Amino acid sequence: MYRDNNNYYYYYYHHIPSNSGFYGNQYSNDSSVYNYDENYPNFNSTNTEENKYTNYTNYLKDKNNNKTFEKYNMKDYQNKEINLCKIKNYGNNCYLNSGLQILVSCKIFVEELKKYNTKSVLTNLTKQAIHKLLNDKNYEPKEFLIYFSRINNQFPLVQSCSQNFIRTLLKNLNNELILTNENLIVENEQYKPKSGNENYKYRSFIISNNIFPESSLLSIFSGMTKSHSKSICKYCNESIEEFSFCYFIDQNMYLDNNKYTCNFSDVLEKNFEKNNLIMNCPKCSREINMNEETKFIKLPEILIFTLERFEGEYNKVEIKPDEYIDMRNYVDTFDFRTKYELIAINIRLGEQKNFGHEICQVKRQGKWFELNDEIVDEKIKSYNNYSYGLFYQRL
Repeated sequence: MYRDNNNYYYYYYHHIPSNSGFYGNQYSNDSSVYNYDENYPNFNSTNTEENKYTNYTNYLKDKNNNKTFEKYNMKDYQNKEINLCKIKNYGNNCYLNSGLQILVSCKIFVEELKKYNTKSVLTNLTKQAIHKLLNDKNYEPKEFLIYFSRINNQFPLVQSCSQNFIRTLLKNLNNELILTNENLIVENEQYKPKSGNENYKYRSFIISNNIFPESSLLSIFSGMTKSHSKSICKYCNESIEEFSFCYFIDQNMYLDNNKYTCNFSDVLEKNFEKNNLIMNCPKCSREINMNEETKFIKLPEILIFTLERFEGEYNKVEIKPDEYIDMRNYVDTFDFRTKYELIAINIRLGEQKNFGHEICQVKRQGKWFELNDEIVDEKIKSYNNYSYGLFYQRL
């Protein structure tokens, strides 16, 4: 889609993809193929599409602020029968459908969301989506889609990434939940700096990035890593020690293009191995070599990994997801619970970052299912060349 100040809104609202959105650059020239007013009702009559869009967002806000949602439950996790809900695809919202199906498969996320009683619009729309996906056979996400797009300054039905959708949704929910001042985490209690320099770098990182407080909902997915390097200058015998910290919510995992196939545990080991760094000595300014090691100082309940398949040339390395992984070799502090189980896989059927069709495979009650918009079935095929998002839940 090309931006044109005069015709942008007309083309966006009337030239919508006529198929299910397998590729985001296929647009119809027949405006009768997709009736925007019919599929997104309750707009006020205005002169411009921008005002039309804004008014609908305000309508949703007023509607949801005064609405009491039904109490949703976890019946599908306790009953023998597993509910598989179909989600309508209006054109290019397959990324949203895949993301919602994955979040519903995270039992700990659903249980934590129930604790909040805020009247914020996005939180209520998320609760409504969770309720329907757990109990109904079909879900139409039009209200969720248009409101989420609006608050993130994007237009509905523009191709996006499911991993980015999940990350953005969690951060937006966190911002709303912080205002309720309930179930907030104000510090990483697991981590205790071992020296004054380490404590100074840690505190500086926290303050500069405004990480805390955070809601207990976001903390399910958020962790923290510490990179530590230490060396002695061979020229002046100066002892050098550096610390750097990183907030963890969706870790990018870089692949070895020289390999045709490998297990994800091998990718994990490769990304967390020691790195050789070259830096200047602060005393004599000469170049020295340092080994940097990165480890977790806080493990989240759910680990999200994104395989970097779309850096430069499309990477077709076959990654075989391990059913279980153990993070004990990648933790800085002692932790009893370091074992994780694979619960969901994000898959993009396409060779470009911005175009393609997204589906997911999720594990529920020990069985794997493939969810592809309005097609739901038991898992019958592996997509090791196309999987790019892996979700592991702590045991």
